[in-house]
Amino acid sequence: MVAFDGTLGLFVSLLAGTVLAAQECLSPRTVALNLGPCRVLAVDKSDVSSFGIIVGVEGTEICVSPSTTVNSTFLTEISVCADNQLDMSSEPSQKNVTMTAQQCRSRRGGFVDKSALATADVQTVKDLNPGWGIFGNKLTAAASATLQLLDERITVVVGLITEGQKSTQSHLALSSGSTLLRGLKESGLIGALSWGLNSGSQSVLFPRVGSLVLGGFDKGSLAGPFFDYPVSRLPLEGRYCPLQVVITGLSVRTRNSSETEIVGKANKLLACVEPYDNLFRMPKNYLTQFQALLKGPLVEPSSYSDRLLNLEPGIVYRKDAADFNATLRFTINYNQTVEVPFHEVQRSLRGLDKNGAVIVDPDYNELQIYGTPAEGDAAVLGKAFLSQVRSILPNTLAI
Repeated sequence: MVAFDGTLGLFVSLLAGTVLAAQECLSPRTVALNLGPCRVLAVDKSDVSSFGIIVGVEGTEICVSPSTTVNSTFLTEISVCADNQLDMSSEPSQKNVTMTAQQCRSRRGGFVDKSALATADVQTVKDLNPGWGIFGNKLTAAASATLQLLDERITVVVGLITEGQKSTQSHLALSSGSTLLRGLKESGLIGALSWGLNSGSQSVLFPRVGSLVLGGFDKGSLAGPFFDYPVSRLPLEGRYCPLQVVITGLSVRTRNSSETEIVGKANKLLACVEPYDNLFRMPKNYLTQFQALLKGPLVEPSSYSDRLLNLEPGIVYRKDAADFNATLRFTINYNQTVEVPFHEVQRSLRGLDKNGAVIVDPDYNELQIYGTPAEGDAAVLGKAFLSQVRSILPNTLAI
């Protein structure tokens, strides 16, 4: 099994100047993929509007999200949008919400049809991903699939997501035992068992396309100082997560310069760095503090689900009832400061209309913090945080 050699590098983004394309300034033998708005045709030829990386699978295209917590790539399968899978009430954050089939297609980033794939051993995938089922994820099928990554093709065994609401879209495996990285390396398509991620930004006001470079990194994405952290082999509150950091400070800074401390040295918080998640995940006691700062009523997803489907409900409130005119300032391991600006913390509510197209509802605002406690009550730093960290560079065995 491939293993990280023990370090995680984070580059602080200056967020100035032009972001270079993923193909520029690359080391030899890499596969460079764009991460951003993703529009494809599903296997049933319907439109899919999503965010992620476009990957071809046996004649169709899907939108996938990088994940640092799985060793196998997991693909959403067509049955995950069957009629009996559209009721989302099993998820605490989606009570009394039912998707349309079109919303489901876009939420999942499209899907594959297992009848077009060669069957593979499910137990092998389960053994490679012992943490997959901890929080209710199910794995009922596996397949051998040929993935098209721009001009490169690689055949790997993948897990198929056929039911449940835990996964919004397919997972592209980047963890320490990634079969994808191993396959690319053994095929000579990448020069090292490593990757570099620039998560871009999903801000409504200032969106930015990111990139994932397999086998290296995009030098054009590096800006600011470099910080090095150990990679953990221990689970975080039951969640398998090799990329962990300690939040030693977190404060809310308003535009009038007032500051509220959420996390300090006395109550430091261990967090998982996972780009599959779009928003911040907070333990219950910290989440309550953020909700209280709004000083206004919160809105449940069922209140606006007749207009749009919120893919990952954050803290939502009516624009005329509350405001969060502030930035989040993180201190990581006492020495790295990351400030998440206002436009990344709060945005107009965005989701999918009944036809699965992306829309914005200007009557509501949403904090980019999940509105329900994190799974296992563990903190997670997702794309909203990583929008301010230009690159993640786990060092792996370059063999």
